[in-house]
Amino acid sequence: MNTPNESDWEATPIQNLTRYRTSGTYFARFRVGKKLVWKSLKTTVFSVARQRLSDMMREHRAKAQSVTAFANGKINVGDAAAVYLQKVKANVSLKPRSKDYREMMIDFIRRSWPALNETDVRKVTERDCENWLMRYQQRYAPTVVNNSIGTLRAIFDEAIRSGARFDNPAAELSRVKVRAKRLELPSREDFLKFVEEIRTAGARQSKDCADLVRFLAYSGVRIGEARFVTWAEANFERKGNR
Repeated sequence: MNTPNESDWEATPIQNLTRYRTSGTYFARFRVGKKLVWKSLKTTVFSVARQRLSDMMREHRAKAQSVTAFANGKINVGDAAAVYLQKVKANVSLKPRSKDYREMMIDFIRRSWPALNETDVRKVTERDCENWLMRYQQRYAPTVVNNSIGTLRAIFDEAIRSGARFDNPAAELSRVKVRAKRLELPSREDFLKFVEEIRTAGARQSKDCADLVRFLAYSGVRIGEARFVTWAEANFERKGNR
């Protein structure tokens, strides 16, 4: 990007973080190799900018490492998986739990196909992937199998983007049909009895726990999302959340 005059920028206590005076927007300013990178962090809030800065730097450096990793010589699948995982961890749009789950899928694949890691990425065939899937789907649940297929494809896509191979041997793997779960939900009366048992359990936080259970049930939010809900999102006129 074309940077304005130095007087337009305000230094911050955080290295690589600077603020554009005119708009108040924070920018990341760092080097990847010999290249100077300027990127807007799209926020005027210092605490948010500080958090986004590290993610931004990891993302750009992971991309640079991807190019370097595949630039020369023999590349094995383990190398491609490592670069893919670096990009996953640097992806600011993914939640930490999603990143951990994708790393777990890589670990499952590695354990179920021990020779894969050291195999030249160009020598893996469609038949190799099909044979792996036949074994794999006998050991894991359909949702895990399908997510592992997606992860394996993403690893080979990384090799394709970097020029290490021209096709994806996992592209034609068939996903496993996932049966819909049959939910057995309690009646309203049973649910209220359940909440009351929690409330009267005798622990110091019993009442708070009961309130949390009711909030999760009535709002539909997940436990991981609940801690981000504020009073501003409560609609007292409708007796619900916005």
